[in-house]
Amino acid sequence: MGGEITYVHIGGDQYEVTLVVYRDCFGIPVSTSQNVTFESASCGENFTVLFPLLNTIDVSQVCVGQTTTCNGGTLPGTEQNIYKDTVTMAPCSDWIIHWNNGTRNAGIDNLVNPGSVNIFVRATLDNIVGAQNNSPQYLALPTPYLCSGQLNIFNHGASDADGDSIYYELAQPLDAPGPIGIPIPFTAGYTIAD
Repeated sequence: MGGEITYVHIGGDQYEVTLVVYRDCFGIPVSTSQNVTFESASCGENFTVLFPLLNTIDVSQVCVGQTTTCNGGTLPGTEQNIYKDTVTMAPCSDWIIHWNNGTRNAGIDNLVNPGSVNIFVRATLDNIVGAQNNSPQYLALPTPYLCSGQLNIFNHGASDADGDSIYYELAQPLDAPGPIGIPIPFTAGYTIAD
C-alpha cells in the first residue's frame, strides 16, 4: 500500500535508518528482510543493506466490533511492517536512500495498471550541510479509516527534531528503478492536482 523511509543521526557518520512498509492484509505477505539502497553521485557511493523485519503491527483503524482481513474479516485491513538497521554514510551532499519491492496494490483506482508496477519509496540526506541531521517523523499513521456518521480529524503533520522547516508537496507516484524513479501515469480524469 505504501511506505516511508526515515533516519536518525546516532553519532559520527552513523544513522539509524527505518523502512516502514504498509501492507493490505488481503494482499501478499512481506518478507522478513528488505534491501534498502544508498546512493551518492558526488561521492561515488552505491551500496545496499539488507534490513531485518523488527515488528509487524495491525494498524487497521476500523469501528468497534468490526473485523478486517488482518483478522479473518472482510473489511480492508492494514499491516505496518517495520525494518531498521544502522548504516554508515560518509559526508555527501546528495544521498538518496531508496527501496522498491513487489507490485503496488491492484485496488488503487487512480493509477494506470497499478498491479503491474513496483512501489518505490525514497528519502534524501545532505549530511555535509546538516552533519547531524535527522529526517522528519510523521505524527500519525498515514492509513486512516473513517466511520460513517462519526466526526474524524486526521493530522498528516510531521515533526523535525532539529527544528528544520518542513513543507509538503504532492508528488507523482514512482516505479523502480532508482534512485530517481519512473513516474507512473494517472488514469483519465486524475492528475497530480486531484
